Amino acid sequence: MKAPLLLLIALIAAISWNCSSPSVDAAPSLPTAFVPENTLPSLQELNERFWQARKITIVYPAASPQSKDLQRLADSLHQNIRRYIEVTIKTDEEVQAEDWTKRALLLLGCPDNHQLLQELLPDLPFDFQNQQLQFDGQTFAHPTSSLVLPFYPNPLEPSMPLAVVTANSDQALLEFMTKQLAKGWRLFGFGNWGYELFENNQRILLGLFHQEKWVVDKKVHYNFSQAEPRTIETEHFQFVLKEEALSLTDAQAFAEEMEQEASSVQQFLPKQNTSPKINYYLYASTEQKGLMLNNSQQAHLSNKSIHEVVNDIYRPFRTAAAAQMLCRQQLGWPKTKALERGLAVYLTPNWQQKGYAYWAAKLHRSDNLRPLSELLNNAEFERGSPLIGSCLAASFVAYLIDANGKETFLKTYQQWEAKGAELTRLEKEWKAHLAQLPLPSSPTIAQKTFYKGFNFAHEGYMGYNGYGSRKAREAAQKIRSINSNALAVVPYSYMANPERPDFISIRRSAYSETDEGVIHSQAIAREQSMAAMLKPQIWVGNGKWTGDIRMRTEADWQSWFRHYHRWISHYALLAEIHQFELFCIGTELIHTTLERPADWRQLISRIDKLYSGQLTYASNWGQEFEQSDIWQQLDYLGIDCYYPLSNKTKATNGELRKGFRSILRKIEKVQSRHDKQVLFTEIGFRSKEAPWIEPHAGDRREQYQGEDQSRSYQIVLEGLKGKEWCKGIFWWKFPSYMEFDRSPNAGFSPCGKPAEETVKKEFAKLPGK
Repeated sequence: MKAPLLLLIALIAAISWNCSSPSVDAAPSLPTAFVPENTLPSLQELNERFWQARKITIVYPAASPQSKDLQRLADSLHQNIRRYIEVTIKTDEEVQAEDWTKRALLLLGCPDNHQLLQELLPDLPFDFQNQQLQFDGQTFAHPTSSLVLPFYPNPLEPSMPLAVVTANSDQALLEFMTKQLAKGWRLFGFGNWGYELFENNQRILLGLFHQEKWVVDKKVHYNFSQAEPRTIETEHFQFVLKEEALSLTDAQAFAEEMEQEASSVQQFLPKQNTSPKINYYLYASTEQKGLMLNNSQQAHLSNKSIHEVVNDIYRPFRTAAAAQMLCRQQLGWPKTKALERGLAVYLTPNWQQKGYAYWAAKLHRSDNLRPLSELLNNAEFERGSPLIGSCLAASFVAYLIDANGKETFLKTYQQWEAKGAELTRLEKEWKAHLAQLPLPSSPTIAQKTFYKGFNFAHEGYMGYNGYGSRKAREAAQKIRSINSNALAVVPYSYMANPERPDFISIRRSAYSETDEGVIHSQAIAREQSMAAMLKPQIWVGNGKWTGDIRMRTEADWQSWFRHYHRWISHYALLAEIHQFELFCIGTELIHTTLERPADWRQLISRIDKLYSGQLTYASNWGQEFEQSDIWQQLDYLGIDCYYPLSNKTKATNGELRKGFRSILRKIEKVQSRHDKQVLFTEIGFRSKEAPWIEPHAGDRREQYQGEDQSRSYQIVLEGLKGKEWCKGIFWWKFPSYMEFDRSPNAGFSPCGKPAEETVKKEFAKLPGK
């Protein structure tokens, strides 16, 4: 799913956070660093060479007044990566040719006092003049300007990579490094740029180099440094518009709404002296917010500021960010974190459109509450579902105010906490309070007569090419243009060990499959009149897959189902809030369904009461689909259909048709037994020779052959005509950015391959608009 080679750049990108200043004496003489453009390796070649070597020399300036600080930070980096890479740390006076001929170099320091960096500067893609960084024809004179060059051919040894972290001053560099490391930058992650330039610890310039020519690729180049920010001032806020794409009219309307919310909040809070205005930064998209801040959440608080995306997709779903900052400003930080978030949501009547009380009642009536002990535990609250945690925290705040009065609540706000026997009493009284909330309605979510579309894969981990991006919108438009009417949105989480129950996280890092990216994917589907299925999946580490998840004891099974319920109920609530047409409650969890059907039926019952649309489960082809007994409460039988069409490399179309008819008979037998329609939640073929032999197996790096993929698509789509028991088909898969599969490869995507035209032609013949 996520290529290991990408991890390399992440390593050096996160290694790259250091810098320094004054003068140096003579260092070892260095060869002239001139590298003709046509001798440079490609990015892939550089990646491969690095992983073969797995060695880095970190070089910092010996003569800098901050030399000891830089050495200390280099040591910290060494500790972080020593499991994966052999690391040597040297000064620029100690470095030798052997440190760059067979090792990657990481240069930490400012060019003024880093001898090696000075020598290499003429052959690097940036310059440094008069203590000012220069890049791509632009000078960056701000005192805090810092530049990260994570991965570039070393002019001294082009077959090995070079990383540089530098700044306009030593002090700026050290502050930059310290703050970035404090944020917990991960050494191994996804989303690495060719270059990044920061001011005040915010990215103002970033992009990629051409993967072979190593020049700035203007197609993937973002410059946030040039536009003058526009501002709007109100009584409580100073709004700063961070993008030209955000219209002044929309921003003014949003500012008025937030000011009304602020007035309401201030009426609730105790009278205090006038507080300074809150800086409220507005962004037009999660893509741009993520690129600038490495945070693509709809809204987040940072120090004394709010950062929020304002557009038609997210604006109707209030976040309570303004109320939370106002409460923090007036009341300070409470010991119990759920109180701050709960009070803010309590004071935001239209939180997530319908307000906390509606959603809390929905969770209570459907038996999807969280234990109060979990809600009031700071660590559990922060890592749990932000949707479920927020509305339940608000309902608990409402209970405390009703039970003890507003004045007591505000007076005890900062120091309040509950432990032991008090938790038992509070939970009982809180649930009684929830039971009095009005019964929530169950909206009717319209369904397609027949679903024909793709699993929409988040293949981009760099912000500009994943779920929340403009390129994702282009991909959705392409999917619609080939006569699709649906797509499945597939956010992933992770389990390290398939035999050990553990917390299953909800992805929140900027470039992963975040809730904001999921919401954006559904919105762009609706723009194209397509339905959306939410289909969360688990990625299992160490080469395993969900079919390997199998607990060894009863206690572990119960623990696993608790973790899974906490995870999947978050997405069920997300699907309900945004009214996804379909929700897939699990994917290919073979042992869990075959061995624990009663646990699954209990889980399905709880999710069915929470989510109003149509439910399915994506069972694995073969034993799970044919023998599972969890279908009673589900609306559709779901199958990830990778049965072989033939075992012959040179199978004829007639033989392939015969093979698919045999598969259809297997499916019809199960369908008849349960009397429910079938969704092909997945089916797919790689673009290689004879993909029908093992449709699920193979590698994108195999030899490309598109015609056999197209033939397989043709056989399946022709075979489904007139099958009234079939509710639809979601091909595996279509990428979130079309360039992902543009060059010939053996991957699943039909994008730009003969199978794309086959889909367009055959989808037009199937029912469903």
